[in-house]
Amino acid sequence: MNIGCYLVSNSKFEKAALPENLLIDLAKSLRQSGKEIVHFANRSIEVEGIYIPAKNTKASIMMILEE
Repeated sequence: MNIGCYLVSNSKFEKAALPENLLIDLAKSLRQSGKEIVHFANRSIEVEGIYIPAKNTKASIMMILEE
């Protein structure tokens, strides 16, 4: 099952749908190393975080990144 999420890359949110096991592995890797490269069919991005919105939510999110 794919899970809809947003991958945080370069202070931007990249919309994605990842298989559950891949999303879990990505979360673990981010926790340990801080950043991870994610490869798509046409490009690769350096991911700094993950945002998974709750179903039918209208909540907003604010993020402050330190460079």
